[in-house]
Amino acid sequence: MMAIQENGYALIERIICPRSSLPAAPADRAFATGAMNAPKPHDPTPDAIRKARLAVGLTQTEAAHTVRASLRGWQQWEAGDRAMPPGLFELFMLKTGQWPLDGITEGQPVR
Repeated sequence: MMAIQENGYALIERIICPRSSLPAAPADRAFATGAMNAPKPHDPTPDAIRKARLAVGLTQTEAAHTVRASLRGWQQWEAGDRAMPPGLFELFMLKTGQWPLDGITEGQPVR
């Protein structure tokens, strides 16, 4: 018998999924090509982010605090260096009153 010099997880992984049979993971390819930071079709544009902030008269710092983000993150979104997550843009628009909540108008009680 041959002595095994690796931990149990590595041995199980080698037995169940030999390296030659593993396809390249899509996330690995995306990370390697820089596609993770590439803008998605539904991401807000840097111009839309800046205009939304200026429409309510907030500084970049105040806007970042509104969605619990860092100032540097906000600056990168406005510069186009990073894509702003659509959910954060939606949160910003809702919290600043630029988008109404579905079916709720000002002065109406929330049920």
